[in-house]
Amino acid sequence: MNEIEMDHLAIANELLANVRQMMDTTDRYCVIELLARQDARTTAEVYQKLQLDLYWKHKNLPAVVAFSQAGIQHCLTAADKAGDAADGMALRGSAKHLAYNLASFTWPGWNQEGITITVSDLVVGLEAARLNFRLAEELARPDKAKANALWMLGAQQLAAEDFQTAAQTFLRGKSHAHQANETSIERMLHGYAMLARLLAEPTNGVAHTNFQDALTSLKADGSSDAVEYANQLTVALAVFEKPTQRGAAG
Repeated sequence: MNEIEMDHLAIANELLANVRQMMDTTDRYCVIELLARQDARTTAEVYQKLQLDLYWKHKNLPAVVAFSQAGIQHCLTAADKAGDAADGMALRGSAKHLAYNLASFTWPGWNQEGITITVSDLVVGLEAARLNFRLAEELARPDKAKANALWMLGAQQLAAEDFQTAAQTFLRGKSHAHQANETSIERMLHGYAMLARLLAEPTNGVAHTNFQDALTSLKADGSSDAVEYANQLTVALAVFEKPTQRGAAG
């Protein structure tokens, strides 16, 4: 990190401290006004830090949604107005980062303790996932990033119970993971495609077997990431399966 980047980070951290104090005494729009007066990239940095702070430390999903959307809008608008091409690309990258986290934080499949996700949150999350993938393509991100973006989009489609589309999205992501030589991610995306098919046909014995085979393949991968992916798939199944499906599986 060079001296300019260090100064930029220091300013962002100081501004974030001010924002935290303001949130206890004023409305959110006052915070957004304050941030709008700052350097565009500094503001983007604060929004990213604030997003994580509100989710992980405060478990305040309504605030996460509000400030994430404000941050995304700020980044996209500032990017269009940026006189420097590098600044514009960086700001769109910040918008992508905010969008990915917003989609992730509004996904019920994590079964995150202390987080309650509403129907409107799901709508927000799906739109954020769409934006994240669009920006991955527009910014010419590598195949691994596109695979992750397609996982996030498929995950939100899964939450919307659009199982057929979700399965197709996961398989598109699997192709990108294969191109990137990311075996664990490729197996994970295959597992989610099988999960989508199982949720679409909960009494289909072949779909159940295919899902279990995908879990077995992940666990046999040997990497810590693959084991974590297998565990998360199991959690996601428990979150999304219907009571009748649990009975059929038993």
